[in-house]
Amino acid sequence: MMLGSGFLRQMNETIKYNRDLLRKKTRFEKDELKRTEKTRLTDDKKLSDEESEILINNLRQEGRRQRRKEVFFFFLSIAVTVIVLLIFKETLLKKIIDFLR
Repeated sequence: MMLGSGFLRQMNETIKYNRDLLRKKTRFEKDELKRTEKTRLTDDKKLSDEESEILINNLRQEGRRQRRKEVFFFFLSIAVTVIVLLIFKETLLKKIIDFLR
């Protein structure tokens, strides 16, 4: 009498099934690599000094706007966290302390 043989059989079948799935996946990975190969964009047009300066300034402004958004959301998340902690302290913490006494 062998105890647990059903569990071992199921484990063995599951391993075989998973192995079969992995073998099929390698074919997909090759197709995926072909589909997602990096493509290089070529541009024969050269920018003048004024256009390149305008482009650089626009990129800097966009970076500043993005940084401001990140800082705003950072402080907003800190404010929300502080408010939640204060609410917890005022309500739930007092109830828990009273309950434990």
